[in-house]
Amino acid sequence: MNELAERVCTQVASSGTQYQTTELTDEVEAESLEARQRRSLRLPPHSYVTPANETNPLTCLLPDVRTIEHATESLRWRGVRRPADPNCIDIGDSIEAYAAFPTAYLATTEAAELYMKILSAVRFSLRLRNPCEIRYARFYWDQGDVMEGSQPPAFPDFLESLVGLSIKLIGVSGAGRTAFLQRLRVAMGRPRYMKRMAGKGPVEMRFVPMLVVTWPDCSTLSGLVENIGEALMGELSSSKTRKDNFAYFRGKNGASAVIAACIFLNLGLLVIDGGNRYALRSEANEVMDFISNFQRRSGIPVVVSGTYIFEMAFVKRGSKGSKFSTAHAAYFDAMPRPSPEGMSDRPTIWGQAIEWHWKLGHREMSVPCPRFLSTVVWDYAFGRAQQMCEALDHLHHKILLHPELLADGSLNEDYVRYEVANRLRGFSETARVLTTFRETKHLDRDDFLVHADHLPYEAFYVASTRKYLRGLT
Repeated sequence: MNELAERVCTQVASSGTQYQTTELTDEVEAESLEARQRRSLRLPPHSYVTPANETNPLTCLLPDVRTIEHATESLRWRGVRRPADPNCIDIGDSIEAYAAFPTAYLATTEAAELYMKILSAVRFSLRLRNPCEIRYARFYWDQGDVMEGSQPPAFPDFLESLVGLSIKLIGVSGAGRTAFLQRLRVAMGRPRYMKRMAGKGPVEMRFVPMLVVTWPDCSTLSGLVENIGEALMGELSSSKTRKDNFAYFRGKNGASAVIAACIFLNLGLLVIDGGNRYALRSEANEVMDFISNFQRRSGIPVVVSGTYIFEMAFVKRGSKGSKFSTAHAAYFDAMPRPSPEGMSDRPTIWGQAIEWHWKLGHREMSVPCPRFLSTVVWDYAFGRAQQMCEALDHLHHKILLHPELLADGSLNEDYVRYEVANRLRGFSETARVLTTFRETKHLDRDDFLVHADHLPYEAFYVASTRKYLRGLT
C-alpha cells in the first residue's frame, strides 16, 4: 500500500469518535480579506475537535448554510481591498487596492439556490461515505490497493442511491459559470488534515471538499486523468505528498487509480470546467463515459460546466450522451438588455450588477452611478458578466488616474462609450456575430464555428445553424 494509505489504522468506529482537523495550508500566512469574510460568515474554523456526538467526521466540515440569504452572502465577494488609510491619496496604493476587481462577484438568488443544491448533494454523499462506518470501511481501505494497480472492488449496494448525483452548468461564454465555481470553491473550504483524538476509526484522514479540473485540451481520457492527478497534487501540496504517490495516474489505465484516490481522500465534489466547441473531438465520448463511470463507482457528485454547443453535441449523440443530457441542469445566460432610459428606481438584474460594481470603485458612496452607464456597457458587453467586469474595471482605473472626470462632468455618455468600446474591442467580432443572429436569425458556417461558445440557446434550433451541428456529432 502506498504512502497515502500506509499510516492508516483499519479499525472502524461505531460512535463517539473525535478528530482534530487542520486546514492544509502554509503554517505562516497573513490573514487575507477572504479569511476575514469566512470568519464573519461563521464558516468552519481552521482547527477544531469533532463533537463526541458526531458520528460522521466529514459532514461537520461542510459549511452550515440554512437560508438563501446566508448562501448569497457566502458567495458574494467584493474583490476590492480597502486601502489601509481611507484618506490616502497615493495612486499606487489605490490601484493596488483594485487589483482583484475583476474577481468581484455579486451572487444572484439563482446562484445561491444552486449553491445550496450542490451543498446538499455533497452532504448526502458524505453522510453515506463515512470511513468510520463499518459498512463502508472495507470499500474505503481497498482503494489503497487500487491506487497501486489492483482491480477496483464492487460498489457497495447501500451506496446505490448516490448514483446519479450529477449537475451540469450550461450557458454562453462569459456569463459567469467559472466565476460561480470559483466562489463555490471558496465557500466549500480548503482541504483538511484530520487526526483521531478519541474513539475508534482511521488514525489519519484527509478531506478535500471540492476539486476543480479543466476539460483536457486534447479532449482525451488520458488528458483528463492527468489533469485530475495534477489537481490533487495541487490541493495536497502542503501535506508534503510526493509526486510518486500519483505515478499510476497516467494514461487510460490510470482511470481506476484516479477514482480510488478521490475516494480515499474523501473528495466531496468533482468539478470539470471548460467544456466548449474545441472540446468536441471524437475522443470526447471516452471522457464523458469516464465521468459517468466515476460517479457510478465512487458516489461522489460531479459538476460538468460547458457552453450550449458543448451540451448540444452530446444531446445529439443519442444514447451515448444520455447520461450527460439527463443530468440536473443550471443555465447561465446573458443578462437581458435594460430599458433605453437607463436605470430606474427598480433596476433590472443587469442594472443592479452595474450599480454594485460601480460602487465598488468609489470610497464615497455618494458618487452616483451615471444613468446611461447600464445601457452603454450592455451595448458592448451583450449582457456578459465577464465583459461587464472588464469594462467597469477600465472605467475605475481611468477615474483613479484622472479624478477630474467626476468633478468637471467629463464622464459623459460619449466618453464612456468610447472607453468601453476601446476596452472591449477584442469582443467586437463576437458582438458583430451576435448582432447578426439577433437581426437575421442566420449565420454563415465560419461565424458559427468560431463564435459558437457565445451563441444563445435558440441559435441551435434554427434551420440555418442546425446543419452545422452534424459535423460535431
